[in-house]
Amino acid sequence: MEPFWNRSDLNGRLQLAASTGGSLTVIHDGGSDRRSWSDIYADAEVGARWFTKLGIGPGSVVLLAGDTTVDLVTAIESAWLALIVHEKSEIAREAMDLVA
Repeated sequence: MEPFWNRSDLNGRLQLAASTGGSLTVIHDGGSDRRSWSDIYADAEVGARWFTKLGIGPGSVVLLAGDTTVDLVTAIESAWLALIVHEKSEIAREAMDLVA
């Protein structure tokens, strides 16, 4: 069963969001946290490398749970990036360099 989103388009959409200069604000009992989409994307690329280093990639199942925070959004984006990478992608190459 194909996902409702186009895998090949997801990374482009995430990059586009990161380039707009926008930000995400999460409101919680203690106030709010704000981070730019470009910072979230940069952190998510690091997380995707970590997932890939652990062998998580296309076809893997990842479960993330936590309070609604900017960090959870970053973790979700990391998983998305790791799950759509291909062997020839920059993230996969860099993860393999970390293992070697």
